Amino acid sequence: MIAAPKSSGLFSNMVTTVEPYDGTLRAYLDANIQPVKKSAVKAKVVSTEFTTDSNTPAYKAKLQNKVNDVDLAQTMYFFQGPDNKKIIVTCTAPAEFQAQLEPLFDGCMKTFALSAH
Repeated sequence: MIAAPKSSGLFSNMVTTVEPYDGTLRAYLDANIQPVKKSAVKAKVVSTEFTTDSNTPAYKAKLQNKVNDVDLAQTMYFFQGPDNKKIIVTCTAPAEFQAQLEPLFDGCMKTFALSAH
């Protein structure tokens, strides 16, 4: 996990989650996005295919929502891991900074690669 310093006053972080899931990567994306759509009715959710520099297929989902009166933007990257594991990297920042941070998030995730080590 990477988080902005508390002194910055920003609610920014990058969190990685790895969990088993027997379905396809697309089904996993849908399973994670549907609860968000139901619990945060006003949340805007957009998902697209995403490819890393090493041609690893992935999905990218963007959503905006209000949490504790703060407008937040989240960009989530979904990857297929080994042994039916799925990997999500979630980047969260204040919505006002999404336009300037999204290229940074994309650039970081374009370098994502799985290692056999």
